[in-house]
Amino acid sequence: MKILLISNGFAEKNGWSVYTKTLSDGLEKDGHTVFHASDLGSPLSYYSSPFTAIRNVHRLKKHIQNIQPDVIHITVEPYSAMLPLLGKRIASKTILTIHGSYGIRMFQGFVNKRRSRWILTHIHKCIAVSNYTKMRVTEELTALVDKKFALLFKRKTEVITNGVTLPASISSPKNTVKQIICVGGVKPRKGLLESLKALYLYVKTIDKGIHFTICGTYNPDNAYVQDLQNYIHAHSLKSYVTFTGTLSDEELQSQYAQSDLYLMPAKTTPNTFEGFGIVYIEAAGYGIPCIGPTDSGAAEAIKNGESGYKCDPDDTESIIRAMENILLHEKIKRESCRNWAEKHTTDTMISSIESLYQSLI
Repeated sequence: MKILLISNGFAEKNGWSVYTKTLSDGLEKDGHTVFHASDLGSPLSYYSSPFTAIRNVHRLKKHIQNIQPDVIHITVEPYSAMLPLLGKRIASKTILTIHGSYGIRMFQGFVNKRRSRWILTHIHKCIAVSNYTKMRVTEELTALVDKKFALLFKRKTEVITNGVTLPASISSPKNTVKQIICVGGVKPRKGLLESLKALYLYVKTIDKGIHFTICGTYNPDNAYVQDLQNYIHAHSLKSYVTFTGTLSDEELQSQYAQSDLYLMPAKTTPNTFEGFGIVYIEAAGYGIPCIGPTDSGAAEAIKNGESGYKCDPDDTESIIRAMENILLHEKIKRESCRNWAEKHTTDTMISSIESLYQSLI
């Protein structure tokens, strides 16, 4: 099967790129021929200006004409804005993955709403990466458009959760200073300020033998990053916290292998939420217990009491208790984490997506 993936490539380490690479590798492993259209400009510019799609659609048309794919799969939501310019025939063999908050932005504003109504009417299928994502988009469509349109989305959307490639074995670090990790871009919805508040009280009242490593892109001049740095300075946490910036795959694997806890009490707001939270599954694959939120798609990536704990991001005491149960009392076993991750492998995800592709043939 010839499959064209439409994305912004693999250069940036974010949810879009990780999903696309995982999908591409899995499809090629199963013998499919995979092509990429990743020269279509900044994804978010498609939401801010209706002319971005017009300026870039000729590139996508050329890819489609040259490849003649059996399936077109858009893995970065904003690029779906070009579908009305490509016509019903192309849309009818297209699948769109909706990861989270950006799936809602597709339908906000007059132009986006009108364009997305056409897309949803003519596209073959949508994939939501969690039940929560499907529910949130359905609720937003009911409010933004109407109930009939929301039901159309619900009918055309299948939930296929993200999968990971597991390491060969779980790690068993013997750290005297317990290592806590968070992976992802430094932004408010990752719950990093909430993590720092819990870290401070844990160090102050329970155990000083911990270190928090934040792995992911960040801009030192960003207001949120400065808020974090100010909190670290005001609470004398500098020796307990490290920002690594972007890491290579090998460096990230090394960080995972030596970690005792994955801490990311992700925040949900009216406009932003975690679509699934693949990083919790990645961590569990290494045998690392996780602390995450009680809501959003991220909550679906943690099995409470087995792969970690779900906590209200604003309930600092709850996070501290979970940290204590994991780091001091070892109530979450690394083998249980691994068993949970094995239910969310790349092979499982690819098999489900391939079944969706077959419905196009």
